Order: sequence, then C-alpha cells, then structure tokens
Amino acid sequence: MTASPPQREPEAEAEAEPEPARAVTEDVAVITTPSPPVEPPRRQAQILTTIVAAGPQGLRPAEVRQATGVPQGTVASALNGLVKRGQVRKVQDRYVATGEKR
Repeated sequence: MTASPPQREPEAEAEAEPEPARAVTEDVAVITTPSPPVEPPRRQAQILTTIVAAGPQGLRPAEVRQATGVPQGTVASALNGLVKRGQVRKVQDRYVATGEKR
C-alpha cells in the first residue's frame, strides 16, 4: 500500500490564487462621464428668459440679440439648442417659449 498525497480542500486553492478580474480592475482607474446638464447653459437660460418674457408673440433672432447683447452666432446656436430641448419652438420667423422645463 502506497501513501496517497494529502488531499487539499478546494477552498484553500481558491484563496491562494488571485482572482483575475479583481486584480485587473483594482489597477485601472474608473472614469465617469458627467451626465448632460438638466438646465440649459447660462446664455441659453438668458435667451430663454427673454423669450418667455416676450410672451406668445415671441421674438425674432435680431430682437433676441438686441435684448440680450449676445453675439449673432451665439444667439443662433443657443436658439437651435433650445429648439432641440423642446423649450422653444419656431413659428414662422419668431421663436416662442413652449413652457416646458427640461
């Protein structure tokens, strides 16, 4: 009769070997991306406030520029952003607030 090697418990083996997934994730920095802002950016908020104050007749882009002092390209970009958010809609050549807050 020959002596058999001592049997090892399976739990002891699992503890001795590092878990590959844990070893990899511990060395990697986790980068989270910020969620898109709920409120519109500052200039969009300024333009939205101006359009809301204008009432149901709305404002033309030139009138928005005059009222806010925001440059022409910025007004056009901000108005497009507000339309995409559903906060402003274009009615013929004017922009009117929809009353939605996003």
